[in-house]
Amino acid sequence: MSVSQSRLLPFILLSSLSVTTWADGVIVNTVTDEDAVENSSCSLREAIHYIQQKNIVLAIVNNDINANNAEINKLLSENKGFEDQIYTITLKPESERTAAEKALLLQLEEEIVINKELITSLRKEITTIETEMQAYRDEGIDGFGCKSTDSSSTDTITLSLENSTYILLKPITIKNSVIIQSPSLLEGDIVTPLSKTANRISIKGTVNERLFNIDDGVPSDHDNDPRTAERRIRVEFKNIDFLGNNDASKSPANGGLFYNRDELVITQSVITNSLVSGFGGAVYNTKKSAFSAIQTVFKNNQASDGAAIYSEENNIDIHRSLFTENKATNVISIASATVTVSKNSTIPIIQNTTFSNNDGTALSTYAGLTLNNLTVVLNKGGINYNNTAPSLFNSIIAGNTTDCINFGIGTDSNKAYFSNNIYQTGCDSSVISSQYNNRKITGTGIETLIADSNNDGICDTPPSVGLLCPLNYYGGLSESHKPRLLADYTTISESPIVNKGYIPVFGYIGYGCSSGDQRDKGRSTLLDSPCDLGAVELQDGNSGASTQTPRQGQDIFFGQKAIFDITEKLGDAEVWPAAYCSRLYQDTYAPYVDGCVRLTDSTILKKGRVSFETDGKHTLTYMALIDNFHGFEDFQYHVTNTISRFNDAKTKSTAMTVNVRVVSNPSSTVTSKSLDTGAFSFITLMMLGLSILWRRSR
Repeated sequence: MSVSQSRLLPFILLSSLSVTTWADGVIVNTVTDEDAVENSSCSLREAIHYIQQKNIVLAIVNNDINANNAEINKLLSENKGFEDQIYTITLKPESERTAAEKALLLQLEEEIVINKELITSLRKEITTIETEMQAYRDEGIDGFGCKSTDSSSTDTITLSLENSTYILLKPITIKNSVIIQSPSLLEGDIVTPLSKTANRISIKGTVNERLFNIDDGVPSDHDNDPRTAERRIRVEFKNIDFLGNNDASKSPANGGLFYNRDELVITQSVITNSLVSGFGGAVYNTKKSAFSAIQTVFKNNQASDGAAIYSEENNIDIHRSLFTENKATNVISIASATVTVSKNSTIPIIQNTTFSNNDGTALSTYAGLTLNNLTVVLNKGGINYNNTAPSLFNSIIAGNTTDCINFGIGTDSNKAYFSNNIYQTGCDSSVISSQYNNRKITGTGIETLIADSNNDGICDTPPSVGLLCPLNYYGGLSESHKPRLLADYTTISESPIVNKGYIPVFGYIGYGCSSGDQRDKGRSTLLDSPCDLGAVELQDGNSGASTQTPRQGQDIFFGQKAIFDITEKLGDAEVWPAAYCSRLYQDTYAPYVDGCVRLTDSTILKKGRVSFETDGKHTLTYMALIDNFHGFEDFQYHVTNTISRFNDAKTKSTAMTVNVRVVSNPSSTVTSKSLDTGAFSFITLMMLGLSILWRRSR
């Protein structure tokens, strides 16, 4: 049946409710697209309807309670005036007061009592209102199963059925600010790509329909009167994927998944297979509306223009995201230079984001949109600024059919419009000059862009050339292009990418690097070590961690081997090729294997032996030599990599040191002659406990 307000209106008419902000948490417990079905299930559609109906009630509530509060304040003010008059009269001795003053004193005291009774009544009414409102939230609306499960600062809907796809039979129009989220939000140091994280939740529509219209239905007062404040609802989706039907003939003309008229924020999502015949394969953003994407992947979306996003104005913010395999004239298309959304005073910006392997120009925009720390490579086109002055900084824009398209000339001689970038084609103009620390690369030889000679998506190993690894997973939530330090460099300054970002010193014209990269790993902000260009900051094995030496550890029984991957602790670095080790160490430690791997001079093995593989597997193997040994053995090894080898030998070794602990158990229950001559003692237990604690803390 259709949703009825017949049960809601009597409640509104009979009650006067509280001004308390009742933000609800609602749990969606079915993937079925139920629409006002009277049962215990709560669908996404019904949850959104519950929030909207509750807010209708609250709008009426707020009007009523504001009137009550105004009346309370009026009565309190009256009593204050009465008390002042009483005070003036009582300053006189009672014997000196006139009959009129005595009569007035009695009248004022009576008025105060009456007002206090009215105030008490109004406050009791508010208490009753709050009780009724809570009961309303507990019971839900019209018998279908959505109700408030908790209170929060923002209305929040949680999709509780993980590893599931929620099918929408028709679009949902969202009219109130709300967060719609997965029960498992991704935080901390992510070690799995977004598409492969466990228990993904997705929302998919049916033919000829988009998923969501974001529209409160009320034009902003600011639209008609610029003197008034902007008014928009804010709708945020967190850690939910969105699927199109992969058929433009069976999709809406514009905005395949989202049509936004207010403020839409999408965080930690994969948006795929949304195809439309018109504009905005995934998202259509109207005038005076704001769109933000954070840690989001747009893949295989298609449109005539704006394969991923079409925005009528420059009102977008995108951070730490990936656009790949989308198809349209432009992947992101912005139709106007107008900026009408302040969004808490942040400027329109795209930052720490990769555009790679798109069939179309990556981005078409106008002056006013800042582009910072981008990697824009291998697309049909790079960036089109439509003959307006660019704002592109600390970025890699190369390997596209044409990198820079229709870049205009900036008019402010004290401002950099294009600085600290590398490019290949189309970017040569008077606005793009060496004084702003840009560099044109050839794309060949030592300046070859991608290290993927086999076209298999696997990064070539040193000493191969290639400034970037192919698009793949190198940490964070999305794929990216990791920068490389080549074996042929004699100094780190030879790299056109690493340490080539903006330097924050007086007189240096440019734009500051972001504090973190696409993977949410920190960027260098030191004067003597500027950030890297592009979306990814090259990290060594200790980046973002403590200053402790990296550690590895394993448990084995006698006869087993403990095998360690020497690349595990290298971060973004690559092992130094064996053929190049003599350049750093002459023949001191020859013969060499990749990484110039060797035990440290202080290491003396007593219980086992160590060998280094020479078959390209980059492994270290430990085997115990005493069959009844029960305990642990510590050792250290050095491994040289493409980052450590540039260290200054006076202050830091050109090799990384790794601490290793192997805990060995005898092949059968025997007494350990190495650690104890008697029974399995308390000391042995204590040592083993400490070894376990050591390995857990690494």
